[in-house]
Amino acid sequence: MAKTNRKLPSYHMLMVIGSILLSEEGERWGKDITDLLGIKPGTLYPLLHSLLDAEILINRKEKGDPKKLERPLRTYYSLTDKGKRFGKRYNTALLA
Repeated sequence: MAKTNRKLPSYHMLMVIGSILLSEEGERWGKDITDLLGIKPGTLYPLLHSLLDAEILINRKEKGDPKKLERPLRTYYSLTDKGKRFGKRYNTALLA
């Protein structure tokens, strides 16, 4: 049998993409994802950076004054068109 170099997405990757895909706003921030999925930050943030590098996700920095918001500014992550196609393809298999 021939070997393939094609790497399948990890469970955590699918869960992160699915959580963004299914969010009402179409985006989530890191702590929101860790709280929702129970993924530790040390697992989540390297994964988010990999997804950004693969152009599956894009991010945007929240604007505002942290003192007025009474919390740190957030970085929001959303899916690119490529990420949406990827998420729908793989998450459909998970939900079946």
